[in-house]
Amino acid sequence: LQNKLYTTCEINGQRGLHVVIQEEDGSFTVIVFPGNYLDVMHAFRQDGLVGRMIPVNGAVVAIVGTTELQIAMAQMRFFKAVQFG
Repeated sequence: LQNKLYTTCEINGQRGLHVVIQEEDGSFTVIVFPGNYLDVMHAFRQDGLVGRMIPVNGAVVAIVGTTELQIAMAQMRFFKAVQFG
């Protein structure tokens, strides 16, 4: 991971951690929403972006980028680095 920008964001009144990660092949975004719940992963495609909303213990993690391959690699790297109790 080359350059990282960490901040908080608010979506639909819910505060989350917003991380933008710049790599050689482009940037992707990870947003963690603590206290949210999903039954299963939800994949989406909108406005030229692709993403996944992934349920974890006590939160939902959204990963957004430009290609399916980028999202798959970002998901693998993120969950290798971060674990949710």
